[in-house]
Amino acid sequence: MKILPRITLFTLLAAAVFSLAGCTRSYDSATCQRLCDKLSGGEQLTQDEYARMIEQYDLVLEYLVQRTDSVMLIEDNMQRLDVGHRLRDDEEFNERWQVMFDFGSALYQARAAGMLSDFNLNNYMELLPYTERISRNMASI
Repeated sequence: MKILPRITLFTLLAAAVFSLAGCTRSYDSATCQRLCDKLSGGEQLTQDEYARMIEQYDLVLEYLVQRTDSVMLIEDNMQRLDVGHRLRDDEEFNERWQVMFDFGSALYQARAAGMLSDFNLNNYMELLPYTERISRNMASI
């Protein structure tokens, strides 16, 4: 009789783990485009939309840091420049590079205007060192 409750408990735990695994964050080009469209249309964003923007901005910065850091690991200057040029021609890199600028500008302006909630402001401020890192990397590529 004790085996049945253990199996039920194990099944519930397994289901919880698998459902949490499905909640991983991932870059969403469509979400970014919708937010950019709202910005370009002059629409005011809600705090939930700012939160989604910051989440996508974080993912974009993570991607750009990884890509530019990998180029910076190349010791030979000529090879690093060649790989850097190919990186600049990469469609996905360019898409995310543009999102970085669009979202970075919008978030900077929202911060300056006092439009971000404390939660969103704190999350945004945590990302600033990554923008500086990408800038330093790109200056050397």
